[in-house]
Amino acid sequence: DWREDRREDGGGGDGWGEPLRPAVHRRLAELVAHFDSPDVRQHRRSAEYSHQISSLPSNPKVVGLLRELPDSEALDALDELDDEITDAIFSSSSAGIRKINSVAGYFAGMLRRYQRGEGRR
Repeated sequence: DWREDRREDGGGGDGWGEPLRPAVHRRLAELVAHFDSPDVRQHRRSAEYSHQISSLPSNPKVVGLLRELPDSEALDALDELDDEITDAIFSSSSAGIRKINSVAGYFAGMLRRYQRGEGRR
């Protein structure tokens, strides 16, 4: 059974392949920890995002896309996601700030943009 072959590597991998490279794994872990911190969680909009962000390391699509990018681009994409979520949580007004319904879907689209060579917006 294919499910028996799935490994839990705890190293930033999704169980379906190789773990993320160390720098990317570390930055993703920092991002998850930041949005799960008490300072961020106390903000009224953080609940919308903290759970979704904490599930990114186990999302096969996101991890697969991160693995395909060079470290520098994967790290840039993680920084961009950090900025976007921070803006969505801490903006004093909702004007001009889009609500991100699916962090994983939004991030996957962002990673595809990096794959196309379009980089940060």
